[in-house]
Amino acid sequence: MLKLKSKPWTMEQMKYYPKPLSLELLATKIKHLAAILQDKRELSLLKQDFEGALQTRLEELQKELAAMQSEYRQELGISGMGVYCEPMRQITRLCLRIHKDRDLPVLITGETGTGKELIARLIHFGDQPAKRPFITLNCSAIPPTLFESELFGYERGAFTGSNREGKIGKLEMANGGTLLLDEIGDLPLDMQPKLLRVIQEREMYRVGGTKSIALDIRFLFATHHDLQSLVAEQSFRSDLYYRVSTVLIKIPSLRERRDEIIPFGPTFSQTDLD
Repeated sequence: MLKLKSKPWTMEQMKYYPKPLSLELLATKIKHLAAILQDKRELSLLKQDFEGALQTRLEELQKELAAMQSEYRQELGISGMGVYCEPMRQITRLCLRIHKDRDLPVLITGETGTGKELIARLIHFGDQPAKRPFITLNCSAIPPTLFESELFGYERGAFTGSNREGKIGKLEMANGGTLLLDEIGDLPLDMQPKLLRVIQEREMYRVGGTKSIALDIRFLFATHHDLQSLVAEQSFRSDLYYRVSTVLIKIPSLRERRDEIIPFGPTFSQTDLD
């Protein structure tokens, strides 16, 4: 039986066959070459097995992730809002239906802290991420003298102290997407007919501008005020109210949906809530 050298032959050494040709040497080289080829085949099989197992595991993880994302969206919605009671489930289902119709103005009412902006985001995004812009403007945070330029933007040199290059407003920023006018009840009275025209005509002019700009915007409105009371007080236009409240969503307060109050400790009980 032929004995192999302790040190294996290299591929370079196997290219040369000294004369006179030794059958023992040839057999040794063939055995080494066969061993190398066998190692390569085994390595290739191991690589295929590894890649196959890796691909299978990746597919399993992707399915698990998709299931988790689906469960997350059902529980929290794309806006990240917890939904644990039937009234809020009904609201989220309504939001997902409204999401499909961008022409419907929606008024969201509710006490401060009930999640009006989260509901607005759910209407905008639906149950999937969206690339359309979502722009918010808090009507109570803008001084009345600056409100028009903040909403409509302005042309170069429109007024003293304006940006030399002009500026786009929130309407143009939201074009193609959604504009949420938060605390719409605080909208200055002189701005209300201008906003009404924008909603009706779907076009606007910058301050100091003469060129009409077409708008493709989903209009959402939110307030903690009772707008009907403001209409009765003549501090909010009735025609604007009926326009912005085409769809009305009233979010119940937390005390009306106690199922969503999660206990934070062993001493927290229903008695504490009462």
